Amino acid sequence: MRPCSHALHRGALVPTAAAALRLDDHAVHFGTAAFEAVRLIPTPRGPRLLAWTQHRERLDHSLRVLGLEPIPESRLLDALARFAHHNEVVDGYLRILAFADADCTRLDRSGAPTAFSILGWHTDHRVALPPLRLGIAAIRQPTTDAEVARAKLTGGYVLAAISHARARSSGFDDALKLHVDGTVCEATGANLFAVQDGRLLTPALRDSIDGTMRRMVVAMAESLRLETTIGPLPLDRLQAADEAFLTGTYFGISAVRAIEDRTLAAPAPGPVTTRLRETLAAWIDAPDSAAAQGWFEPLPDRAEQPTRAAAVRRAAIADLDAVLHAVQMLIDELRGTPSPLPEGARATCARWLESGEGGVVFAAGTAPFDGLLTLGFAEAIHAGGPVATIQELWVHQAARSSGVGAALVDAAAAEARRRGATLLEVGLPRFSFPSLPRTLAFYSQCGFDLLGPRMRRVLR
Repeated sequence: MRPCSHALHRGALVPTAAAALRLDDHAVHFGTAAFEAVRLIPTPRGPRLLAWTQHRERLDHSLRVLGLEPIPESRLLDALARFAHHNEVVDGYLRILAFADADCTRLDRSGAPTAFSILGWHTDHRVALPPLRLGIAAIRQPTTDAEVARAKLTGGYVLAAISHARARSSGFDDALKLHVDGTVCEATGANLFAVQDGRLLTPALRDSIDGTMRRMVVAMAESLRLETTIGPLPLDRLQAADEAFLTGTYFGISAVRAIEDRTLAAPAPGPVTTRLRETLAAWIDAPDSAAAQGWFEPLPDRAEQPTRAAAVRRAAIADLDAVLHAVQMLIDELRGTPSPLPEGARATCARWLESGEGGVVFAAGTAPFDGLLTLGFAEAIHAGGPVATIQELWVHQAARSSGVGAALVDAAAAEARRRGATLLEVGLPRFSFPSLPRTLAFYSQCGFDLLGPRMRRVLR
């Protein structure tokens, strides 16, 4: 699996490393986030989301359990299409994380809006995991409310993470979780099937998640006329099975070769496991066939949004008042409250506009401007010459997402090159700035790399 370079975080495409929740976020402290992992599969009819309807219905259920409003399906699909288009994903593992947009000062999330993010990895769905050896987890699956048990919540995976880590440290591939009565429950991130005399056996969902791949396997077994029994599965019956396999969005259909030190009868993958894998491959090859109907969802078409040509020019002294107004609008937006420009701002601006001393000002359109950028220059030893720095960049609300900002940055880059600068840098807003993810996404799309925070000391 190869990570995608960008994540879709709170509606903005940002470098994955920069997509983060706040330290005081409710989900960070209390595990109150819902998530879904979805496979994007290449088919002869284009990339398709595997079991999308089932994933979306479960995400809705998880959010309702948390007391949050579900996310409209059209919004989710558009976000997934936008993410996949930007990262050029056609075969991928995509994870949706949905959470209350609230801090940790109280447990009650009532009234908090639902926010979400998407991250992902490039994969090859044709590559199966090697046959697995499962160790029995010491921690039993706790009994809980059925509605909560079927919700896919981050806080619900704490015991699974502990059991998985312990199993790995003991030389197993994963842990097999048991119910409090000792019957088989599931693996730490997957459902389990046993095969005995050509029949499928899988535990009833008493205290575990209804896996989408589990449901798909049951549907495939029905199409193949394979008998499936859903009910209590004693551990000794599993260990005596001919075959066993795990199902999940990450696991796909993964063969199990042994439970603890007991190797299963048939070499893994066994004939039934192989037949189900072949059926899944056939459904992928014909996603619109009657058998595969309802399991493969196409992504919405994602054409690039048209941009308007922004007429960018170098501002002149006659633009002094319009430039100061644009800078004032920027400062007010960044600080969230009206903040008068300091004494000396007008004289500094006039000097830049008249002589270019210190830097230059670029404007988009005529006053009042669609956008404005101020570009400063300084010598730096590490650069071996001049370094250009974007001091202020502002775009009018009505002109955003129309290419104005990018055109201003292009003009700044051209001027920097003309003056012999080899670096163009920009300072970012404070971490608390609400639109920081969008700001990061914009500069990333303009070719900037994230280097880290910048500090400032006020001198009086």
